[in-house]
Amino acid sequence: MKKHRFSTNGFPWLLTVALTGSMFAGIIRAADQLPSAPSRPVFASGSAMARNAIVYSIKFPGGTAAEFFEFLRTNGFANDNVLFAGKAASVSIPAFSVKNVRLKDVAKSLDLISEGRLSVEVVEKGEESDENIWRIKPSEGASPLRTKTCPMPSFFRNPGAPKRISGIVDSVEQVVARELEHSGRTRENGHAHMLENEKMVVVVGPAAYVEALSSALEAAEKVAAAEAQAAAAK
Repeated sequence: MKKHRFSTNGFPWLLTVALTGSMFAGIIRAADQLPSAPSRPVFASGSAMARNAIVYSIKFPGGTAAEFFEFLRTNGFANDNVLFAGKAASVSIPAFSVKNVRLKDVAKSLDLISEGRLSVEVVEKGEESDENIWRIKPSEGASPLRTKTCPMPSFFRNPGAPKRISGIVDSVEQVVARELEHSGRTRENGHAHMLENEKMVVVVGPAAYVEALSSALEAAEKVAAAEAQAAAAK
């Protein structure tokens, strides 16, 4: 059973079987909207406005919330306490940069850059703890995961069906990823489970991901059923 992973965000889709066309225009990159960061990925310096305060410049290349905090751990925050609730660790964060900000502003930036899917709280060391404490949880407004089962009995009768289904999934993911990049949208995880013995594919993820992929799989099944019917009629 092959497992595909993909990321997307909830918005309406119009996906043709040919998988062509463009649904969004314009490129909005979070990193382009923020000040440029120094050459080092994380740079600490004294605040020019608050005595004894430390400010940070951060340039994150993008990834999940878990990868962001691992990125911090390997760049001077090894002793930080990081607490994830629910599936917050898997929420995707696009590339971004901040310059000369307090950690509380970093937390607010994560709220913003995730488009409200994360709620991030930080207690800086020296306030209530000897080390920084981060508490990260999914926002109450985050889109819930959905599941849809796509029976494909006709398609699975064809030789090489699993490989062809993998190709359909990969093609959908590439198209949607390209449109997300162009629109500057953030992402959420989704994946497909291929059940060969049951001749079906189970799609799990945000509503938009499930709708896009299940539509393509259902279209492929209809074509396979029509071809089987035409062959039987000869």
